[in-house]
Amino acid sequence: IHTQSNNNTHHDVINFLLRATKHQMSFKSYSASQRLKIVKKMQPLNIQKGTVLIKEGEIHDNFYVIVKGKFQQWHNYNEDTNTSTCQTMTLDIKQTMQNKRHILAFRKKSVKQQQLAHDDEKQQQLVQQQYKGDVYKKGDTLNNLALLYPTSATSTIISTTDAYIYYIDHFTFRSVLKHINQKQIDKGYNFLKQINLFNSLNSAQLLKLSYALNEEVYKKNRI
Repeated sequence: IHTQSNNNTHHDVINFLLRATKHQMSFKSYSASQRLKIVKKMQPLNIQKGTVLIKEGEIHDNFYVIVKGKFQQWHNYNEDTNTSTCQTMTLDIKQTMQNKRHILAFRKKSVKQQQLAHDDEKQQQLVQQQYKGDVYKKGDTLNNLALLYPTSATSTIISTTDAYIYYIDHFTFRSVLKHINQKQIDKGYNFLKQINLFNSLNSAQLLKLSYALNEEVYKKNRI
């Protein structure tokens, strides 16, 4: 995975990221201007075909937007299922050659063959349990809950082509929100100070009240 600088992020890419994140749970409660502040903190990544971007069971705190390329989702993905049986069989052959008694070697081999058959059955079960999920492409997002709370991935995501994506991590996201929320609180506080109804409240009370304010924008003639 190769990181690039986003100092000269193109205007079209910014608009693309705004559209892609508009209805995501982590973004939808914020205005376009607030989402713009978050999107500008996103970093681009070039990803090679076959890269495991997200691994099932591991904690990932990055949120991704796909700009180019495709990704395959896998459940119960196990890249080692095709090698372990061959390794076990090799060990069995070496052990059999080292036995001094033919009968004892035969018995041990018989037991080992049963174990191999059992192991092979388990490997086949693992292969059968693996299955493909969704295919993700341009405009799709990955790891959508990571910005709310980092959690273990429920599936593995692998690039099936070379890809180009943008990401933001949980810490950066929370830092931007902290700045956004503080500006919103200050704006609400100054707004409340101008309303005669609240003249009897002191600064501490106005500040508490400003935390509860929600801003909504209405277009002309909207009911």
